[in-house]
Amino acid sequence: MISLAKDPVLRSRTFRRLFLARLVSNIGNGIALVGLPFAILELDNGTSSTLGWLLAAQGVGIVLFLPIGGIVADRVRRPMVIATTDFILGLLLIYIAYLFSTHHVDLLWMIILQFGCGVLNAFWWPAFPGLTPLTVSETDLTHANSFISMASNVGMVSGSALAGWVVAQYGGYAAIYVDAATFLLAALLVFPLRHLHQPAPSDHESFFDSLLHGWKTFLSFRWVVVVVGSFSIIVMVWRGAIGVLGPVLMKESFDGP
Repeated sequence: MISLAKDPVLRSRTFRRLFLARLVSNIGNGIALVGLPFAILELDNGTSSTLGWLLAAQGVGIVLFLPIGGIVADRVRRPMVIATTDFILGLLLIYIAYLFSTHHVDLLWMIILQFGCGVLNAFWWPAFPGLTPLTVSETDLTHANSFISMASNVGMVSGSALAGWVVAQYGGYAAIYVDAATFLLAALLVFPLRHLHQPAPSDHESFFDSLLHGWKTFLSFRWVVVVVGSFSIIVMVWRGAIGVLGPVLMKESFDGP
């Protein structure tokens, strides 16, 4: 059995950067899953409704701008999109953590900030999947994707566990500071890959034409529409249970974080 150190995919310095960036950024996503809810519930006026509004704002930002993010990912260098969004998100999270640390948070302003986080994620997500094929050969792509999936899952689980400890010891805002650091580090890891880019065949289409063409193509596959619609409902229920109900029950009935 080939050891990880001698794995042909991991021997690629370019891919290792991508692998580490995915691991680090998803540690941040796992931290956010725990840190943000408890940061809100630690406020004097923090309620389940407040938490629900903020998570909804983030979700709306993702849904509205995801199609636009897909077009941008085809027209701009994907590593630059990823590094830029990670860097801006890191700075935004530092600001959000600071606001929570003061315990004087304006709900409307925080909704706007969370909407902004959703928009940044909407530009990040379409750009990332297309970056892996640019770092390895076609024959190694399946192998490389398995490593990326492993990094995503390990990062999410370990990030959530780390956030639980940080929140219990120092508070929700401290976990958001750590979350910010992971995105800044991920940006630094991806930035050296900025030379990698594969232009899409439709680069000469106008922005609106690309958006319209993509929407028509999506609607032409009814099974895809059904799957997306079904999972949209599932994700809303899951986010409500894990992101809102879970932290509230922990605070009220299980000794908090």
